[in-house]
Amino acid sequence: MTTLIAGTMGLFFLFLGLTLFRQHKKFLRKCIRVQGTIVEINEWFHTKRGMLGNQRRNLTPKNYPIVQYRYNGQNYEYQADTDVNPVFMPKGTSLTVLIEPMRPKAAKLEMGMKVDKILFSIFTFLGLISLLVAIIDFDLASFVKDMYDPFFIVIAISFAIFVFVYLGPMLKEMKRSSIYPERANKVD
Repeated sequence: MTTLIAGTMGLFFLFLGLTLFRQHKKFLRKCIRVQGTIVEINEWFHTKRGMLGNQRRNLTPKNYPIVQYRYNGQNYEYQADTDVNPVFMPKGTSLTVLIEPMRPKAAKLEMGMKVDKILFSIFTFLGLISLLVAIIDFDLASFVKDMYDPFFIVIAISFAIFVFVYLGPMLKEMKRSSIYPERANKVD
């Protein structure tokens, strides 16, 4: 049973990591670099609920810059998803923005691309490790014996339904669409 779960998780994470990495490379092939400027910095304090239901406030703020850039005579503005230090990157700082020429509202800060690549690599690595554990742990005699256990059959069918019904369409849509959505707005 462990083999089945580890193998399925491994395939899922491997597929997720490779799909995201492929989408990332596709975006990089299509994109061009334009200069952007930080026009504002939004400071966010994330709140979390404690075990007793009380709200706790994270004392370290996240600073997300609002970046303005120009492409084909039109100004665009978007809130980046990369946390910046306002001491080293105050308002007016010039940054490199990656955009797709056919979708200029799909923008990403160049400095945030390394974090994405690391995240996709972690998913791929987790998938490979899980598959390796499944291969090492696989025992054909035990697997055949477990196949006739009613509990195993119910768990395997439930897991397969979950993967195909819930995760399948999500992965299919993710494979077809861009991982960097159009989040910028036109400004005058």
